[in-house]
Amino acid sequence: TLRGSGADNVILFLDACRNQGGKDGLGYGEEQYQGVITFYSCKAEQKAWEIPKLKKGAFTHTLLEGLRLGVKGNCAAVHTLHRYLENEVPKLNQEHGKPIQNPYLKADPPYKMYYILLPQSVNISDILCLKFEALHAEVNDDLELAKKLWIRVLAVDHKDNHALLGIKRINIKKPQKILAEIIAFIGAFLNVAPASKETTTTKHIVFARILVATVFSVGVYHQVFRTCPLGEKKELGIFCAVDTSRISRGDKTFFPNIKNINRDQGITELKRGNYKKAIDLFGEAVKVNRNDPEVLIYQNNARARDKGSPFQVAVVISITDTTTANSQEILRGVAQAQEDFNQKSGGLDGRFLEVVIANDSNNSQKAKQIGRELVKDTSILAVVGHSSSRLTEDTLPIYAEAGMPIISPVATSTSLNNSVFFRAVYSDENTGKRLAEYTYKSLQLKRAVIFGNPIFNNHLRRSLYTYTLREAFTKHFENLGGKVVRPLVDFTSPTFNAQQEISKTAYSRTDSAEAVMLFPDPNDTDIAITIAREVTRRNERLQERSQAENRRQLKMLSGDSLYKNEALNKGGKDINGLILAIPWFRETKQASEFAKKSNFQWKSDVSWRTAMSFDATQALIKSLSQVPTRTSILDRLTTVNLVDTETSGYPLSFTTKREREGATPTLVTIENGKFVLLDGL
Repeated sequence: TLRGSGADNVILFLDACRNQGGKDGLGYGEEQYQGVITFYSCKAEQKAWEIPKLKKGAFTHTLLEGLRLGVKGNCAAVHTLHRYLENEVPKLNQEHGKPIQNPYLKADPPYKMYYILLPQSVNISDILCLKFEALHAEVNDDLELAKKLWIRVLAVDHKDNHALLGIKRINIKKPQKILAEIIAFIGAFLNVAPASKETTTTKHIVFARILVATVFSVGVYHQVFRTCPLGEKKELGIFCAVDTSRISRGDKTFFPNIKNINRDQGITELKRGNYKKAIDLFGEAVKVNRNDPEVLIYQNNARARDKGSPFQVAVVISITDTTTANSQEILRGVAQAQEDFNQKSGGLDGRFLEVVIANDSNNSQKAKQIGRELVKDTSILAVVGHSSSRLTEDTLPIYAEAGMPIISPVATSTSLNNSVFFRAVYSDENTGKRLAEYTYKSLQLKRAVIFGNPIFNNHLRRSLYTYTLREAFTKHFENLGGKVVRPLVDFTSPTFNAQQEISKTAYSRTDSAEAVMLFPDPNDTDIAITIAREVTRRNERLQERSQAENRRQLKMLSGDSLYKNEALNKGGKDINGLILAIPWFRETKQASEFAKKSNFQWKSDVSWRTAMSFDATQALIKSLSQVPTRTSILDRLTTVNLVDTETSGYPLSFTTKREREGATPTLVTIENGKFVLLDGL
């Protein structure tokens, strides 16, 4: 009856009573209510409990609390209400001595989880989620859905510029010009009056040929230009076929530019099932190139296969022209943890760890494709990844629906929040606070300007990293008494001029600043280096002038996206003095032992990405049991408590929100082309 109403925002709350002791949830959740947003009071194997003191069920009481208007922190969107129920119902049950009860959500289609429930109480993050879904639909050429979602944004804010531009773009894209021209041509042909019966027959024959050719052409056009479904790729430029090339247990290399004959032969033997021979060949490959993590992972995979019944986890990386180095840094941490478990610890009950490598190419659709493939493979227990906050957010609903644990070594955006998501790295909240306190208290600078990416750009790509780091820094800096005079200078704008912007930062009467915050997306670090170059030139000119001018040099600060050798090589002396807040640094006392072991393993120094991916993998290993499942991994992750000798140097446990407990980010600076620990920290 509800579905028959024609509305696309039908919401169903299931809290059905079966007996006096509680509301038996068995059976609920097994059904799929097509086209409906369904909230379940508990999982199928649980019961939904009444709280006598409240005269309501735990689920109903929490639901009403979450929907109350005027209450700070209320749930204006479907996904925020889900998060509230997911967190608060178990707490309420515990407070009143009732067994565990876990509400959950099924939205069909999944994008409906971002629908707005209470327009008058909506906040910016709720609208952003809805905008992201509209952009996804637009990029995937689902224009009807995109328009529907943009209209929902306008229902909340009828002046929203992103929504207005989105609808304008869709109205331009919609006309099917090619098909219209074909139809017009056929219509014109038929409207010409025949001269005789003979010519009429001839015309019909010609028309039939045109019609056949048109149908064939339209069919070929459709095949050539249509987008293949997720999980498929083009063959011969026309047909779609299953794409299995993005996931490997050792049957291909993701780094063909690294030449290693032993590796290639090892891959061949592994595919044949000759595990002992593969172990030896991969061992020789490791000797040839100690710095290559892929071959060490494949050697341990061969060992795990040889032992039998391996534990399997996946790591998802992004290999592109600009991200290959970062991907290998992540793989080094995973490989080192796998090596320790398989070789030094002897595994668990005679079983070793096998690591499945997947490459999403820093592409949202490919990341989703991989996510779907991984959750379908029931032998894979958990995922380490993805390589950015954007891709992690894109794939998180897929893992959540399947109950797949995912632990991130690099995704720092505070917008990432789900019961299956754990973070081994410190979030942007921690980094923003650390930078704000150091800028205001230690450097005693009161005015700052932020250079970074907008949340959306002209290519429909979003930067969660810049957005959440900027928000965190601004909040903490201004709470201390500072002022962010320009909250975001968009350096991706076509009209951006670094020299003019730095001049304005230094000399403007209203917008002058003392601190330049560089918060580039990892893909746009070159622009940040250009800005740093202008800051350095301005500071050098200031040194040459008379002391009477009495102007302070500009200080440059940044987050972890500029922490890479590529930035050192490209920036040279122009980035000397840049201060960065990073999750881990090899020269700290706590990190020194792990740094030493890693240097011996890889014959080079390692970065924070290696350290955090090592910690993430260690947490998963610690969560293994004799008969592990995805559910048991999730449960055990919440109680993981690794001491400093089991990690990259700092203890690892998780808060109730699945964030990393403990120390704050480390501050480093650049001196003479090297990252060095900031004095006294």
